[in-house]
Amino acid sequence: MGELLQLLLFIAYIGGCWKAARIANDKGHTAYYVLVVSILLTPIAGIPMAMLLKDHRPEGKECPFCKEMIYKEAIVCKHCG
Repeated sequence: MGELLQLLLFIAYIGGCWKAARIANDKGHTAYYVLVVSILLTPIAGIPMAMLLKDHRPEGKECPFCKEMIYKEAIVCKHCG
């Protein structure tokens, strides 16, 4: 029974680290660094750290033809014309 509990705790630990990395990735950051910090410290430190990161995704929308980002001030896509 003790081995099963250890396995479940390990899975929960890795899942928490993965969640912290996914939060950072969704904000446009490299998930690798947050994943390493989460593994070394704990997911309890990694998840809030990832949530406090600023959003680095460009503002705008995606061009329906070439899938490049169009700034919200732009009228036409600089790639498609």
